[in-house]
Amino acid sequence: MTLDATDLEVSYGAVSALKGVSLRIGDGEAVALIGSNGAGKSTALKTLSGMLAPRAGVVLHDGTDIAGAATHVIARRGIAHVPEGRRLFPRMSVRENLRLGAFHRKDRQVNDDLDAQLDLFPRLRERLDQEAGTLSGGEQQMVAISRALMSRPSLLLLDEPSLGLSPLMVQTVFEAVAAIHAAGTALLLVEQNAGQALAVTTRGYVMRSGEIVKEGDSQALATDPMVREIYLGASPSAPEPAV
Repeated sequence: MTLDATDLEVSYGAVSALKGVSLRIGDGEAVALIGSNGAGKSTALKTLSGMLAPRAGVVLHDGTDIAGAATHVIARRGIAHVPEGRRLFPRMSVRENLRLGAFHRKDRQVNDDLDAQLDLFPRLRERLDQEAGTLSGGEQQMVAISRALMSRPSLLLLDEPSLGLSPLMVQTVFEAVAAIHAAGTALLLVEQNAGQALAVTTRGYVMRSGEIVKEGDSQALATDPMVREIYLGASPSAPEPAV
C-alpha cells in the first residue's frame, strides 16, 4: 500500500486551505502531520478520505488516482478515517457502532475482529451494550478508532486522537496507536501534541498556513530548533526531548 498526494489545492470559498500540499505514506509506514490550529491538517485528511474534493492535485493510491472519489469508494480501497470529534452514532450501542465499521465486508471474520478490538481496548468489553453517547470522551475515542479498524484498513487516517482527553487516556490511546502500527497498519497521524505524534511515528511533515514547510525523520524533526520552539513549546536551547 502506498499513497502519494501531489500538489493538492483545496479552498473553502475564497479561502485557500491547502496550497500545493504533497505527501507520501509508504506501505506499513507511520507518518505524523503536525502544525498549529488552522494549518490545514484536518483538511488534508478530509481530502485524502474523500470528504473534500481538491480543486487541483492528484492522490495516487497504489497507482490509481482517487482524488475526489466518493468516501465509500476510498473506504473500500482500504483507507479508514477517524475524524476529529469521533462522530459516533450516540443512540446506538458500542457493539452497533463497531459493526458499522465492517458494513461492506462479506467475510466471516467480523466477530473475530470485534474480539480483537476488545483486546485492544478492554474497557469497551464491558460497554458493548451501552449507548455510545453515554461514554466518556476517551471511551468514545476508543470506539471511533476500533470502528475504523473493523474495516481492516491498510491505511488509518487519525485526526487529533488525543483532543480533550485526560493525560492517562492520552497514554492509553497512543499505546494503542503504536500497537496498531506494529501490527502492520500504515498510519497518517494528525496531532497537535507534536511530541506524542513524533514519538510514535517514523517520519513527519510540518504544516503552516496550508503548506508543507518541513519534512523528515521524526527524531530529526523532534530536535529541529524551529519545530521545537513553535510546536513543542521548547526554547532552542532547551534539552532535547526523548523520542
